[in-house]
Amino acid sequence: MSSDQMFGMNARPRDRVDFRKVTTCAPIEVDNFSQIEESSSQLTNYTAQSDLPELQYVKLYYGESVYMSTNGTKTLNYNYRCHTFLLSFDNLEGGNFNDYFEYCLDWSSWKNASSSNRFTPITQLTPNDADITLAFLSANLVVFNTPVDDSWFSAHLNATQVTVDGDAYTGNTEGPETSTIYFRDRPVNILGYAEGCSLLVGIESMADAVSDLQLNDAQAAAADVLIYASSSTGI
Repeated sequence: MSSDQMFGMNARPRDRVDFRKVTTCAPIEVDNFSQIEESSSQLTNYTAQSDLPELQYVKLYYGESVYMSTNGTKTLNYNYRCHTFLLSFDNLEGGNFNDYFEYCLDWSSWKNASSSNRFTPITQLTPNDADITLAFLSANLVVFNTPVDDSWFSAHLNATQVTVDGDAYTGNTEGPETSTIYFRDRPVNILGYAEGCSLLVGIESMADAVSDLQLNDAQAAAADVLIYASSSTGI
């Protein structure tokens, strides 16, 4: 992308720069990097009219993460933890768990060559030419009216027959209708993406890489603006 034509930084041709950003996305293997653990179902902020099963949590081991709290800094050997509980329509109506169990969306990011990372990925996820982000989706109470093959929203199991009035699942507005709905296949799905800029290095490495290009002063100033904007906004 031209600094002149795409970013509106008017300059003579010899003072312009081109900026490139490459993003590669892919689903990430879950089963070999996860572990299920039991936890208490006693949540002090929520009540239910019927008993709930013991809660299970899934931990994902894609690297170490640093946790900041009022008690100080703690290094964890995992980088994501979320409940696996899948609500049925029975306890959906009987409890106040909707806002807690509906879905979780979180992420871990690692900047190549940065000294301030709070996440250190495993070797398999450590490129030398890009920054990486892992996005975690736990869609516990997201329902689908057809099976979903997309690896991010994969839903084929736990099919349930429901009867609804003028409903959001079938689009019927004339009266009750029975429909099959589907829930997610796994407690969590992961999407990983790597981002490299211009010289195909991580954004934190761009400043050093640009210094080797022997830009003139106007080009260097334009490059600094683009690098800062990309680093600040993630665009």
